[in-house]
Amino acid sequence: YLTTEGYLASVEFQSLEYTGDLKKPIVFSDSIDIPESVLKLLGEDQARNLMIIRETEKLAKNGHKRILVFAPSVECANQLAVILKARGYNAASVTGNTPGNLRTRLISEYKKIDDDTRILCNFGVLTTGFDAPKTSAAVIGRPTYSLVLFSQMVGRAIRGPKAGGNKNATIVTVVDTNLPGFDSVANAFENWEDVWE
Repeated sequence: YLTTEGYLASVEFQSLEYTGDLKKPIVFSDSIDIPESVLKLLGEDQARNLMIIRETEKLAKNGHKRILVFAPSVECANQLAVILKARGYNAASVTGNTPGNLRTRLISEYKKIDDDTRILCNFGVLTTGFDAPKTSAAVIGRPTYSLVLFSQMVGRAIRGPKAGGNKNATIVTVVDTNLPGFDSVANAFENWEDVWE
């Protein structure tokens, strides 16, 4: 209904399956989400990072002008932005380590209304309190089994025309086959099925 009415974009969901070779054993204690130590290992996986770069470039070549990349670590977000910039894209990284004045400037540049393609890589800062309705694509390279976090990442790119956004959007989710986590919004709807039964 919200898509038909123009409040949400018509979304194409893509899943990229990745079976990495994590060299250290994965330890999941009773944490509410995937531990930062595991996310850091994913961020160091160069083959995985190359896949994220290729998909981000594909989105840019397919006409997306504002693209968010959700990286699994601070270092990975920085590395992805540097590589994309070296490959000719207007890319930047925003993380919790980014000084406030620089973060404000980078976000402001990303939100500019122009025809340039802009890519903003981030870790942990653009999931809430961030409003850039012209964002039409997101690459979710940060696995999570938090439905709230997954929904927030997806939500950054699916605003429709009546909400200041776009008619169409693309969400690319990296699905780490050896880890738990959401791989699509459709699967997220199944999250509470046991509660309803």
